[in-house]
Amino acid sequence: MSKAGLTALVSKIIKWTNTKVTSCGAQYYTFAIFGLTNYPLSLLYEYYIYNNTHVLYLRSIATLLCLGLLFHAKWPQILKEYLAFYWYLVIIVCLPVITTFLLLDNNFSLGYLVNSNIGVMIVILLVDWASFLIIETIGISIGIAIYYIAERKIPALPKEEYISLFFYMFFCVVALGTIFTRNKEIYSSQKNKIKDELNFELEKKVAERTVSLQNALSAKTEFLNNMSHEIRTPIHGFTNISEGLVSKWDRFNDTKKRDLAAQIASNARRLANLVGGLLDMSKFQEGKMLFNFHKIDINKAISSIIDECTTLYLGRKKIKFIHNPYNTEGLNVIADEERISQVLRNLIVNAIKYSDTNSTITVRAFHKIEGLYICVSDEGIGIPREELDKVFEPFTQSSRTKTGAGGTGLGLSISKEIILGHGGNIWAENNKDKGTSVYFTLPVFSSENIGNELIDAKIKNHERPLTILMVDDEDSCFSGMELILSDQPYNLIKVDTGKEALKILRDPERSKIDLILLDLMMPEMSGEEVLDILKSDSTSKHIPVIIQTGSSDEELLKNLLAKGVVDIITKPYKRDKLLHSIEKIWNNNK
Repeated sequence: MSKAGLTALVSKIIKWTNTKVTSCGAQYYTFAIFGLTNYPLSLLYEYYIYNNTHVLYLRSIATLLCLGLLFHAKWPQILKEYLAFYWYLVIIVCLPVITTFLLLDNNFSLGYLVNSNIGVMIVILLVDWASFLIIETIGISIGIAIYYIAERKIPALPKEEYISLFFYMFFCVVALGTIFTRNKEIYSSQKNKIKDELNFELEKKVAERTVSLQNALSAKTEFLNNMSHEIRTPIHGFTNISEGLVSKWDRFNDTKKRDLAAQIASNARRLANLVGGLLDMSKFQEGKMLFNFHKIDINKAISSIIDECTTLYLGRKKIKFIHNPYNTEGLNVIADEERISQVLRNLIVNAIKYSDTNSTITVRAFHKIEGLYICVSDEGIGIPREELDKVFEPFTQSSRTKTGAGGTGLGLSISKEIILGHGGNIWAENNKDKGTSVYFTLPVFSSENIGNELIDAKIKNHERPLTILMVDDEDSCFSGMELILSDQPYNLIKVDTGKEALKILRDPERSKIDLILLDLMMPEMSGEEVLDILKSDSTSKHIPVIIQTGSSDEELLKNLLAKGVVDIITKPYKRDKLLHSIEKIWNNNK
């Protein structure tokens, strides 16, 4: 054989051994320690008892091979690719070669017959069935060859029963070894297959989880970017406009001033709605959202929100609104008017945002067995079919609405929570021609015993002006209240601390106080502390108290109601809501 052919053959053998041996680290060390313990002791025994030099050479070679195997981790990297080949060489020399030589050298004695078959069993434990057959064939052949090369001769034929026992045992060991190693390989193959399947499923789940996390991260990043835009834009608007209005007040006529003030109000309302949305989502997720149910006029609520959106959100777009009111006579819609108005506002603002100019937005109500249906339909960009349900999830926007028009992905999810809290349902459908229609349902009742708790916020003709004591530590709140009450028959007394409020209430020279508007969070003395003192004093405990606060602590607010607070108005509150509350309290106490 040529040198190239020999190199190719060796290369193939090394490649084959590498495919057969994957990871035998523990076996390498275990067998090396076994060899280094067994062969030196056997070597000394054979040499000094029987003066057997041939076995001396063989066992010395086996010992050196095991020593090399023990320190295989220290091998140079270039030699480590031959480690599998070296492993098979160690097994061949240490087991079939030596046991075959000893068996022949000891005339098939019973002791070495057992020793030979023990060697066969060890090989079975170490390798697969194909490697087992190859190792035993090569090892036995080499063992016989060495025996005859050493010019050793069997002094006499062994007893017939020994020969029969040898071949019987050898046949049994080889046959059973082949069967068991094959079964072991099949078992290992099945185990590896199951392991691979489990790994595949695990990798699949990890990949899905990774995609989910990446989507969540992307949604979070997009949400934060949109939130930054949604917060900075109105702040930029009312900050620059208000500063310009103050610095150039004398240069503007009344029309210009009114227009700029309206823009400031629009941007402030936009920011307030955004912050309110975030707070509402937090309440819904914690299960702390409370509803104030009473009979409402749904047609009036729709008209009011359309007017509001036309003023605050339409901008330069020329969009036509069509409202088809439904005759609800005999039907009572029991709902939280503020929250239903919030849903209508969210739907209409979305319709405005994603509709082209010169398009139409239709709001209609109709009755079915399931309840009252309200539909907001636009002629905008629509929503992909597969995303019609997803757009109601928190912080989620349709792929078509990611157009730079802004948005936080909160409006529809909050609307869903509100409608579900009313026992209704909400969903979206794409129109046949263009745009999207969002529907929601509200339960209706036909009982005539349900009263209408609505109180119109219009000026009452009181016998005398009502005196309201307002306790707050923010000047802007005083200014806002003065504007709200400017055309109402109320006298407003303003104090910025709880101590000052108690001082006024205890002064008999001061006018009678008909109502107290009490802020909750103030320095030195909190609103709750002031309330406790008021309700413990016989001269002031009868005075109605309305808490005005930015707190969303439901437990605290419930506790305040239990202490005798007649109403709680959460900042930022609307003018109509405040006037409704004041008039209701006044009428109930006349």
